[in-house]
Amino acid sequence: MDRTQRMLAGVLAAQILILGLLQLVFPTSRAAVKEQPLVPALASMTPQKVEVADGTGASVALDRAGGAWALESPKGYPATASKVEKLIQDIEHLSAGRPVVSNRKNHAALKVADTEFERRIRIFEKAGGKPVAELFLGTSPRYQTSHVRLGGKDPVYEASGLSAYDVPADPGSWVERNVVPVAADSVSGIGISNHKGSFELAKKDGRWSVRMPAAKAKVSLDAQKVESLVRTLCGMSLDAPAGPESEASYGLAAPEATVVLTHAPAASDSAAAPGGALVLRIGAPVPGKEGDRYAARSGFEYAVTIPKYSVDRAVDATLEDLVAKPSAPAAPAAAKPPAGKAPGPKK
Repeated sequence: MDRTQRMLAGVLAAQILILGLLQLVFPTSRAAVKEQPLVPALASMTPQKVEVADGTGASVALDRAGGAWALESPKGYPATASKVEKLIQDIEHLSAGRPVVSNRKNHAALKVADTEFERRIRIFEKAGGKPVAELFLGTSPRYQTSHVRLGGKDPVYEASGLSAYDVPADPGSWVERNVVPVAADSVSGIGISNHKGSFELAKKDGRWSVRMPAAKAKVSLDAQKVESLVRTLCGMSLDAPAGPESEASYGLAAPEATVVLTHAPAASDSAAAPGGALVLRIGAPVPGKEGDRYAARSGFEYAVTIPKYSVDRAVDATLEDLVAKPSAPAAPAAAKPPAGKAPGPKK
């Protein structure tokens, strides 16, 4: 080994020694950046209330009541418990290591400021107390990762497992959206009454027939049109939950349309309504939402609002719309010339 090689080897050994000493004096091991739960308090408490707000002013509050979850407004409207519990679990599992920024001047740019945020989540141990946790969800630096800040603290972290998209701030996203809990293929009868008249249909052995008015009992129905109507009615989704169905302004005492669906019992493991008849009433228009109407179903004490495209079929349906059109008569066959004679020339 010549002199130059010995010098280079010595320099390399010195660099390795210096790096080792720096590791001892300024440790940067995994332990120094080990991720910790962002909200450790959730592991030892049972939340009684959750609030979600977005940056536009929309918000929703959910209360635990008797082991179930319900909206705070309209008060008592049943919420989907699994959605609320999943949010709480997702927050409990959030963890972060070293903050990406610690200066509050950066909060607004990352959408985690007190007044500029994508989502603000508050969790309460007592419904009437102060929140035990406040979390701001902000921008997403990459897929499935969000900037997160705890209320009252300046550091901002990158955390995976929760984004603003996963935490809606409208009440309709926290409740069962299906208005009619009846499977379309279980419907064996349908009755509709609206401003254009009334009719009833029955299904037997896979065939639809008119039950009322009796004078139309022998009218042939277009099965595809009837099935399409049934699927539309069974597929109605709410726009937003409303208050008690007895509210006079909803117009449900004198509905614009009434739908009666007769159906078979649901399977024992299904969340659908039990067998029998389900009555759906379509009421007054929703102020400020053109075409939307209030609606309520039997067996459920709250009203909902339904978008125009869903209610139009019920409000405007007529029996004539479902009658099968007669087939067009077949064109007469061309006359054949007498045997042994060729057709004459055209004149």
